[in-house]
Amino acid sequence: MAIDNVTIKELFDIHLNPIKEDISDLKKGQNELIKIAKVQALQGAELVNIRKIVDNNTDIIQSMKEKTDDRLWEITKALAIGFAGAIFGKYF
Repeated sequence: MAIDNVTIKELFDIHLNPIKEDISDLKKGQNELIKIAKVQALQGAELVNIRKIVDNNTDIIQSMKEKTDDRLWEITKALAIGFAGAIFGKYF
């Protein structure tokens, strides 16, 4: 039995087409992985920015707390001095 070029080409096509389809699927999968990696990189950068904002807000809140504590202490001192002055003024 003699095999001509057309038959050989058809045999190659029959065996190579599934491989070509697999390669095409792998390329599509690779493109999807690249898209996912890009999204993850953007999310990572966004998380860094969020962390900076949270740290900044924490510093602001701490500063506000310290100022409030200082004001509260000043009010307490003023009330104590006023109370002492009222008692001193009433009895002396």
